[in-house]
Formats: sequence, C-alpha cells, structure tokens
Amino acid sequence: MFVAPLPDVRTGMIICALAALAPAVLVYVRDEGIASPLLTTRPQWLVALAFVPAVALAAIGEGPQGALVVLGALVAGVAVLALARLRIGGFTGDTLGAGGLVAETIGLLAAVAVLRP
Repeated sequence: MFVAPLPDVRTGMIICALAALAPAVLVYVRDEGIASPLLTTRPQWLVALAFVPAVALAAIGEGPQGALVVLGALVAGVAVLALARLRIGGFTGDTLGAGGLVAETIGLLAAVAVLRP
C-alpha cells in the first residue's frame, strides 16, 4: 500500500476549502485585517468543495482509510471555525490559519494511526 506524506496536495485542498468556506458561511469580525482580500469578491461555494477531490484522491491512493484521514482533517478544521463562531461571532485571518494548522495536525496524527503498515 502506497502511503503518501500528509501534508500533501490533499491537505492543501482541505486548507483551501476551509479558507473558501469561512467567508461563505461566517461573518468577518474585523473592519480591516489579513483576511480582507478574501472578502473582495463574493464567496465561491465551488471552491469550498475542494474537499471532494481530496477525499477521492485519498481513497484512490490509500483506500477507505485514506479517505477517513482526509475527512478527519476536514472535520477538525471545521470544528475550529465553529468554535470561532461561538466565541467571537465569526472569523478572522487568525482563525483561518488556526483551522488550517489544526486540520493539518489532525490529518498527520490520523495518518500515522490509520495508515501505518
């Protein structure tokens, strides 16, 4: 079984999906800030669906366990954004970065736990 390193293109897709999803469903809580460029255009739901090919690539490369690893990373990132909504009423650039880092970390831990031979 081929075990590709995570972070790889799939983790990058998850982080991009989180960055696209946040402005589509959450309020930006600062007047100006690092995430302001994300708000210059209307949120693209299509970009937020980047997790679909990420899961498909993982399933092709590592089977169902690989897909679960990527889904776990996505759930972890979304959980950070949900916490940001509860605590500060929306998102900031910092919460987007934190979501990406948590998704990547959970993806790595899950890959070690699930995909090791």
